[in-house]
Amino acid sequence: MKMLIQHLLILIFLSKAAGAGEIFLAQVGDDVTLTVSKPSSNVYMYWYKKDTEIASINNLGGKFPAETSLKKKLIVGDNSLTIKSIGENDFGKFKCEIKDSSKNPQGTPIEFNVIKLKVGVNPTEPLLPSQTATLTCEVETPPGLAKITTKLISPHGNEIPRGKHVIEAKSQNSGLWTCVANNKKKVSISVSVVDFQTPTLPYQYTSENSPFLVPFSIPPNIQWDYIKNVTQKIEWFFTPKTSSVATKLFSLSMKEPFKPEVGQGRNLKHFNFNKGDFSLGRNKGQKDDAGTYTCSITFNDEKTRKSTRKFEVLQIIPYPGAQLTSGQKLKLSCTTGEPLAPDMQLKWVFPQKSPRLPPDQHSANLTFPEVRIDDSGNWECELWWNNTSLASAVIRLQIEPILNTWQLVVVCVVGVILLVLLVFIFIRCRRHKPRRLRHQFCRCKNPQPKGFYRT
Repeated sequence: MKMLIQHLLILIFLSKAAGAGEIFLAQVGDDVTLTVSKPSSNVYMYWYKKDTEIASINNLGGKFPAETSLKKKLIVGDNSLTIKSIGENDFGKFKCEIKDSSKNPQGTPIEFNVIKLKVGVNPTEPLLPSQTATLTCEVETPPGLAKITTKLISPHGNEIPRGKHVIEAKSQNSGLWTCVANNKKKVSISVSVVDFQTPTLPYQYTSENSPFLVPFSIPPNIQWDYIKNVTQKIEWFFTPKTSSVATKLFSLSMKEPFKPEVGQGRNLKHFNFNKGDFSLGRNKGQKDDAGTYTCSITFNDEKTRKSTRKFEVLQIIPYPGAQLTSGQKLKLSCTTGEPLAPDMQLKWVFPQKSPRLPPDQHSANLTFPEVRIDDSGNWECELWWNNTSLASAVIRLQIEPILNTWQLVVVCVVGVILLVLLVFIFIRCRRHKPRRLRHQFCRCKNPQPKGFYRT
């Protein structure tokens, strides 16, 4: 009775597994595992490639790879067979046959079709501006099987319904392509194009209080040694916002000795070329940093790759100035000189001692009819894009009382000096005052009346 039940289970299982066989798509070098559901113990299992036995399992669980060219690649499991690093000649039809303890075949053998999938890109090196590459995603469907379809999907999700596709050396073609076979099997194809990466942030800003970084870089998977071999020079240029004339900042020649030729570098520093980072920067921005920065790579075939970064400088403009007297009117403008994008906003940060509540913390202009002494300190304007801070400008206001200590001292000193001068003038005037003339009377012993006398 037990043997009868065992045979029925084997027949049910094999009837479900029968058919054209399961399809496995693999590339040369892949590991392929073929699995069956072992119905019970006390059976023998035999694995074949076409009609050649390659492995077996006895009713006690003993596993025996056969002496074939596949022996060193096979891993025999209780209900599986794994082919390690499948080779060019290892594809084909495999089958598993189950026999009872008397070694009588039980039902139809279980078949597997292991089919080679061709996936790749030619050339494999990073593409230069004048080059093209061919992507391959193909399957040779064996006779007797339904045609296996393949397609390619670009890094941006565009489908190409064919197994071969030629692409140009453009930045939009750089990245991971996907080969899809039979709408199930997916294999990635990496395509590298020698081109500049798109900056993480869509907007570029700096200020006198923010770090200044002009980002230029190529994909990190492109080795610097390769760049040196295919490149003549790398140059950096700057065009001020107020001018249309470009100035060369740096020039890096690939000829020996290997060192940058410094031009009018605007105190900018370059970064680690060995990691494909061609960025420029300094600790703080400057008012005259506004403009367009360009990095140009010239290859050995005279083709070039260029990338530009446009920078604006955020600043706070105080009117009438940053040094004021208590009670004066003040207007603060936070601006870059250009309208901001709709998805950007400003945020004011007041001094901690200032008791003011801003009427609109996100306005570009703040107006105060009268400033107070408590308004002294650092006023900061931050520029935000979504949840990312792009730059911040700081201005220090100095608000003095109407008469401060020094002014009082000066007034007192001047008053004392004026008082002393008045006293001095008064004394001088008293000393030089003219005397009034008085009538003189004759005091002779024998006075005579007025007139003429004979002597």
